[in-house]
Amino acid sequence: MANRVASMIVLASVLASCLALGADRAAAAPKSCSRGDAGPHVRELQTSLKTLGLLSGAVDGVFGPATERAVRSFQARAKVTADGVAGPVTLAAIQGELRALARRREEQKRLDEKRASLERLRKQVLEARKTLGQAGGAAGAIVEGEPGRQPGSRGVIYLTMDDGPDPATTPWVLDFLKSKRVRATFFVVGEKAERNEALVRRMAAEGHSVQNHSHTHAEAEMAGSAAAEDGMARCARVIERLTGSKSKYYRPPGGRTPAELLAAASRQGHTVALWSNLWGDDARSAVAAAFDGAVLMVREQPGVIESSLPAIVERLAADGYRFSTLGP
Repeated sequence: MANRVASMIVLASVLASCLALGADRAAAAPKSCSRGDAGPHVRELQTSLKTLGLLSGAVDGVFGPATERAVRSFQARAKVTADGVAGPVTLAAIQGELRALARRREEQKRLDEKRASLERLRKQVLEARKTLGQAGGAAGAIVEGEPGRQPGSRGVIYLTMDDGPDPATTPWVLDFLKSKRVRATFFVVGEKAERNEALVRRMAAEGHSVQNHSHTHAEAEMAGSAAAEDGMARCARVIERLTGSKSKYYRPPGGRTPAELLAAASRQGHTVALWSNLWGDDARSAVAAAFDGAVLMVREQPGVIESSLPAIVERLAADGYRFSTLGP
């Protein structure tokens, strides 16, 4: 019994010590930093200020004149009380700006990766074109189209629409293009074309080019496998049946161009058609990518295309470009 009581006394003592230590640490964690402070919390503040481009001095854990100037600069920028003291409001604002900076850097990273991916695609297609010996042939590989400048024009834009036909978007797209007297190239998905035959026939009847974008747009058709070649052939048969013309261009789903897929396109008499802009649902990307012979890709995305397509067409027409189609 005596041993049990002694053990309980020891345990109580340990718990009391732990609670006291926790309280001491909580008390030691400052809620603000000001001139003359020193320690890890100041070093953390200095690191944050340097990340935000406000501190040019050393990160030494000492809140000196340079740190105070950086704090005041931040406070002025954040429109909080500029007293040179990093209190709760200032510290919260610094953390908010750091999170915003991290988001911007992540967005820029994704943009850079997308640009690099597009550049790799271009190089890959051009190399495959050389390997297949199809340069200039009917079944080669096209990345950006062929220049077609005319007097008084900045050149030709090949406007291409992906992933249709879709009853939710395609009728509106066709109506808009007709109102602007613009002809485009529709890269259709075979199984969607089978479900919306009247829309495909309307595309052809109104002077648009109908081309091949695989039969199902599924993962198996992106890998250059037998499924990809079969999907290409099935979509080609649907297009010929509905329009009376053979498709000449093939746009691989996702823009993937493994050598096997390029070889399959060559066997089937298709030119692989990629695009010049980064995204298919962003008007700014398309306008920025415009040049004589550019192939601009626009996805038939409901709720987006209704604003992106007019912005692209109207801006480029105002800039002096004319529009043409790939293929018949």
